[in-house]
Amino acid sequence: GYNWVYDRFVDADDATVIQGVPSTANPHLPDEYEEITDEYEGVFYEQEVLGKFRQPEGLVYQWFTDEKITEETPEQTDKTIYGLDFGGAVPTAIVALQQSGEEWYVVDEFYQPRVTDDTISEELQRMYDEHGQGPVYSDHEPRTIEKLNREGINAEEAEKSVDEGIRHVSGLRENLYVADWCQNTINEFNQYRYKDDSDKVLKEHDHLMDALRYALFTDDTALEGGMVEIEW
Repeated sequence: GYNWVYDRFVDADDATVIQGVPSTANPHLPDEYEEITDEYEGVFYEQEVLGKFRQPEGLVYQWFTDEKITEETPEQTDKTIYGLDFGGAVPTAIVALQQSGEEWYVVDEFYQPRVTDDTISEELQRMYDEHGQGPVYSDHEPRTIEKLNREGINAEEAEKSVDEGIRHVSGLRENLYVADWCQNTINEFNQYRYKDDSDKVLKEHDHLMDALRYALFTDDTALEGGMVEIEW
């Protein structure tokens, strides 16, 4: 996308000349690469495979810009919450958010495929140590949630409504920021999009976006006792 790389190396007065090279020029690509990219099309294909600067069409969070990326997070916070989206061959995603006044900050992330329940527990314990304890709003996997609770992690099933959850996250757009070290979260904000000519979200690059939605939407739903006021 037209992000800091474009600003620094293409659009700046002292920019360096960039020669775009498609991914297919790499002679060491794995055999399954073409199977994966066969599903890509349009602007998304041009960006991800051909290496061109493009703004993906149909982004879910079109309001997410470089202004939402911060180098600093507040020292004093009101609370910490977490979102957990289980993976498998696709990444398991954990996101940590802290609230300061009316503002929310994504302060930590975990993003890795083929992980065990023990690894998930270890990562959450690490985040607890670094950012403080709080509820972990989780994808629905009862045995893993039970295991996490036995190990001192406050995990519970998340409210998984997609459309209402997206509207809630968008309602926070003036007060939601992402720390610049959470690069996978930033990447997904810039790749999370709707299917062509559809209001359905494409199930790609959505793991941290799901975790983020679980955390923010479920926490708000819990505070409102099941009644959610959505600002649009």
